[in-house]
Amino acid sequence: MVTLVAENLRKTYGRTVAVDSVSFEIPEGALVTFLGPSGCGKTTTLRMVAGLEKPDSGLIKLGADVVYDSASGVAVPAERREIGMVFQSYAIWPHMTVANNVAFPLKIRRMPSSDIARLVTDALKLVQLDAYADRYPSQLSGGQQQRVALARAIVFQPRILLLDEPLSNLDAKLREEMRGEIRDLQLRLGITTLFVTHDQDEALSLSDLVAVMHEGRIVQVGGPREIYEHPKTRFVANFVGWTNFLSAELIDRKTARVQGKKFEVAGKDLNPGGAVHLAIRPEDVLVEENQTSISNVLDGRVRTSMFMGSYTVVEIEVDGSLLIAHAPPQTNLRRGDSVRALLPRDRLLVLSA
Repeated sequence: MVTLVAENLRKTYGRTVAVDSVSFEIPEGALVTFLGPSGCGKTTTLRMVAGLEKPDSGLIKLGADVVYDSASGVAVPAERREIGMVFQSYAIWPHMTVANNVAFPLKIRRMPSSDIARLVTDALKLVQLDAYADRYPSQLSGGQQQRVALARAIVFQPRILLLDEPLSNLDAKLREEMRGEIRDLQLRLGITTLFVTHDQDEALSLSDLVAVMHEGRIVQVGGPREIYEHPKTRFVANFVGWTNFLSAELIDRKTARVQGKKFEVAGKDLNPGGAVHLAIRPEDVLVEENQTSISNVLDGRVRTSMFMGSYTVVEIEVDGSLLIAHAPPQTNLRRGDSVRALLPRDRLLVLSA
């Protein structure tokens, strides 16, 4: 196991800045996910770590070894970095059997045949494909093909593992299954892992740490719960899960004015008197039909009510704005019904506008 460290990585394509002074550290044995929308720089960052893209400037270290340093001119080729990588397309060869696909990294390292056979068998057992060694990729499901790519990435015992949106080609149910399998495999191997995705569910369920990227920069790093419950910016709050936003004025650090009403809030270090956004997750909005609460409530009418199985999505029109709530599954509301939306103080986030 090694620690992966990057300092001030920068990559441009012409006048476009793809990665802008990105620094991070992935501890030994941790799985860190880079999460962000398309074009935010997350895959470019991963490819620079892999050696597939050359940074304009910066430093990359694997353990004690510097594999790239613009200042000293060090640029270790990709094939010498001993990095395992799984691509979005899997990139497995259709004319090779499963066993031969997995054996390929060992053959190019000129390992003895007996060692290759043993390591391939061990890798296929890890991904539960030992019974499929003689099959061809066309005879496998999408999930099985992804496991072949995983086995090939780990068979030579790499120093770190890089995963570039490896689940994006799978259907929703299979993605959930493979998330668990990837995390289980990573924990069993104890391998330092960088995972890239635009899917918040993958990031929250898999990661020790999540780094949210936006426009070439890392804008917040934290544990999955911290990222979800305590986003530092409107972008993070909006990208990581559904979020309601309300424009407000911060009267003091405990009070904000929302649509003419005073709300109890926790303004933290923000300066009173300024414009702010109040953010709250749909699952934290409480829908009241009997109108019992007197503070932190907004009156509105139901626009739609959709039963989703474990909860009911209620869209509430409030003075021209739309507030989304995840109410209990037994909630029975119709379009036009009058309701009150209670926004609990301890679930309201106050973000700078």
